[in-house]
Amino acid sequence: MATDLTFEQHIVIPNRSVSEVFDYVSDFARAAEWREEVVDSSMSPHAPMRLGTRLREVSRIAGREVVTESVVDEVSAPTLWSFAHVSGPLPVRGDYRFAAAPDGVDLTYRLDVRLTGLWALGAPYLGWSGRRLMRRSLETLAERLATAD
Repeated sequence: MATDLTFEQHIVIPNRSVSEVFDYVSDFARAAEWREEVVDSSMSPHAPMRLGTRLREVSRIAGREVVTESVVDEVSAPTLWSFAHVSGPLPVRGDYRFAAAPDGVDLTYRLDVRLTGLWALGAPYLGWSGRRLMRRSLETLAERLATAD
């Protein structure tokens, strides 16, 4: 049994350029600064993001530490970067899209997750909590960038 979930959230980051927001978000070593669940993150090689960059994150989910490793499989700076997990508990693909908006930058964050086994049984809760977590992380990102110099 498998269940596919898609999470997608949009936020406008005010008073910033597309390049500024792309540079901050694509510096994956900074993910723990704004992604609520991430306690540590790194990238190799270090910024700037490029095709083949390896991403490592340690997250705390439901009280458990979860380590995932991903590879960047597309970069079109400063408008898009995408990744796919190569190790971790679930197959995940995701992307960040950046577009100019009248007041700043429209950022779209999308994740596609395949839940299998016991994970699939928790799909309703994981869908709700995942959307909530993503929204709160993007709100934190917008606040952080609004006050950054």
